[in-house]
Amino acid sequence: MMVTIQRSAGHNIKWPLRSTKTANHQVATCLHILQPVFNFQQFIDDDENIVDEDLVAWVTIGMYHITHKEDIPVTHTPGMSRSFYLTPFNYFDESPGMSVNNAIRLDAVERDGKTASVNIQRHGIRSDVDCIPKTNPFEAMLKNNPCPIVEC
Repeated sequence: MMVTIQRSAGHNIKWPLRSTKTANHQVATCLHILQPVFNFQQFIDDDENIVDEDLVAWVTIGMYHITHKEDIPVTHTPGMSRSFYLTPFNYFDESPGMSVNNAIRLDAVERDGKTASVNIQRHGIRSDVDCIPKTNPFEAMLKNNPCPIVEC
């Protein structure tokens, strides 16, 4: 149990402190840039063939958290996300999007420096098909009666 002592911040030198020397076999310099514990460059340098082989990726994701008053008593985690992308590099000879038949290209048509209309080019999509979503009366209802959302 730790007892809080008034104005004790300046007395931390008097407190007992245990310090141990790191042994040579312990991994303590794992963040040393010039002499890393494991050199991943060796995987690239050996030029091993990976065709038809199972590939494994170790992905480490971290984040910084700067504390603020709203964290007390519990640090919140909603809204904090981590992610990574697996993106091929020179996998295809050309962009696979070039062979997509269901493509629509929209080009703005400007008149007098303002967008007047849109030029629609359909590639493989029929123009007589519509996909209209159902109308939602919620916004019209709120304009007439905002009391369900705001205090009236």
